[in-house]
Amino acid sequence: QHEAKTQLQNAMQNASPDPSLLSFVISEAKAVGLAEAEPALVQEAERLQKQVQAAAAQRPAAQKALQAARTDTSAALGARTPAKAGLSDCIGRLRTALGEAKSVGVDSSEVKQAELVLHQAVDAEQSSHADHAADQAAELARHEQEEKEAEAHMARLQQEQMIQRQTEQLNKAIGSGDPQKIAQAIDQAHLVGVPSSTLQEAERQMAALKDKKGQAAKALHRALESGA
Repeated sequence: QHEAKTQLQNAMQNASPDPSLLSFVISEAKAVGLAEAEPALVQEAERLQKQVQAAAAQRPAAQKALQAARTDTSAALGARTPAKAGLSDCIGRLRTALGEAKSVGVDSSEVKQAELVLHQAVDAEQSSHADHAADQAAELARHEQEEKEAEAHMARLQQEQMIQRQTEQLNKAIGSGDPQKIAQAIDQAHLVGVPSSTLQEAERQMAALKDKKGQAAKALHRALESGA
């Protein structure tokens, strides 16, 4: 029994249990009465045997699915635009196929090849996302710049309209010949940024009007004094 127990334990501890070997050592263990002496151990071996047999039955389908997922992912990687070729979906399918393949013991060389393709695909997807994010950031920056330019253009138009209106008001004040109105119009024109040349001309005309009125007042005063 001791030898049968040792053989059974060794077979169970194998990373990839051999179904045939496991079946043989279980039969040997039962033959020497180990099932009665160590029932828990034999039952555990039988559960492992069922798992190994089930995995062996599923292995061909899992290997085929893994190969198909790897092929599809490689094809998407080779496309001019991997994102449009469904790279993200392929990565998901390949991850699932890898998990299933590992669980049923698909050959390690097949698994390593698929893992290499998966690594390449994930790198490509991350790079694509980074490029997309950069494109979005650039587009946002362009949009913001266009908005700023539009706002600046609108502000210039409004400023020009204000200057035009105030220049018209200034000309009306000059036409009225009233120095006080001209002075008020000049102050308003200063506030909205009417060109200095226009303001200087208005100030010159206002000074001339004041001088003319001053001379007229003096002439009237002299005439009154002469009449007296």
